Amino acid sequence: GGRFLFNPLSDRCTSFDGLADSDACFHKITKGSISAKTHARFYGLNDVREALKEWNIVSLEHHERTEFAMTERVVHAEWLVTAVKA
Repeated sequence: GGRFLFNPLSDRCTSFDGLADSDACFHKITKGSISAKTHARFYGLNDVREALKEWNIVSLEHHERTEFAMTERVVHAEWLVTAVKA
């Protein structure tokens, strides 16, 4: 009866450059709000739905924050998903 909360990064982040490594993760992040010393996976809407295809999605939100005070505009975007086991 519990709920699963899933909060992945969105492919609308400035840090997403579309060039994932063979494991579908990004290891050489050079821009945006994600540290260059980490690795990350970015999800589009279809990726979220595919990852949770065996779950019933109760809530699916997309949040974006845009920073305009920096030299370049930076967008941090993520999904907020609540699901229950099907």
